[in-house]
Amino acid sequence: MIQLPDFLTEKIDDLVDFVKTKKYVALTCIILIVFAVCAFLIFSVHSCSIEPRKVEKIDRTPKVMENFTPDQSIIKPDGPEMPDGYALSRNPKPQWSEEEIEKHFTSPNAENLEDLKKSNDTLIDEVLGAAP
Repeated sequence: MIQLPDFLTEKIDDLVDFVKTKKYVALTCIILIVFAVCAFLIFSVHSCSIEPRKVEKIDRTPKVMENFTPDQSIIKPDGPEMPDGYALSRNPKPQWSEEEIEKHFTSPNAENLEDLKKSNDTLIDEVLGAAP
C-alpha cells in the first residue's frame, strides 16, 4: 500500500469527519460539484460540435418603399434660431463697468449678513452635532 504524507492524511481525516457530522451539507456540495462538472462537459462538447451556419441575407426594405419615387426635391428644414442676447462665445473683461455693477450686484445689508450668519451657524451645528 502507498504511504501518504502526514498532512494529506490529516486533510482526508478532516474531510471524513466533516462528511460524518454534516451529511446534508456534504451531500449538497458533492451534488453541486457534480452538476458543475456535467455542465462544463456539456458546454464544451456542444461548443466544439457547432458547425458554422450559412446566414441568408434578409431584405428588410419595407414593401411600401419598393416602388417609391419622390415627386419633389428634398428640402432641408430650417435650423433653430439664435435667441436675442445669446452669444456662443465672448471675450471676458477684466473688470465690470459701473453699469454692470449696478445691474448685477446687490450690496448686502446688515439684515442679510445676520441671516447668513444664522443659517451658517445652524449648518455648523448640524454637521458637528455633539462631537467633542
